[in-house]
Amino acid sequence: MTSETTPACYPSVSSEYIVYEGCRSEERVPVTKCEGKCATSSIYSAQANSMEHTCSCCRESKTTMKDITLMCPNRQPKKHSYLHVESCECQETDCDASQAAEESQR
Repeated sequence: MTSETTPACYPSVSSEYIVYEGCRSEERVPVTKCEGKCATSSIYSAQANSMEHTCSCCRESKTTMKDITLMCPNRQPKKHSYLHVESCECQETDCDASQAAEESQR
């Protein structure tokens, strides 16, 4: 994907072993995550006489459960379900970390 066609927030896939309670997938499985850039800004508000912060982060918007079989050390198979990200989007979030940093500088 080029920067012209890559959305701001999108699912990214890597191939990983899943380990849970000491058991591991026998093969690598597609593991998804959301990555990208979303709008975050701070602007002075004359009305409030302070900075106004707008934050959003790249988060999952649709997930499905995937079932796999893990192999345990005793060679016993164990069923396991994990979340698979289908789609991502920029979602508004609190800017608490930014506000805390601002408060500490006063």
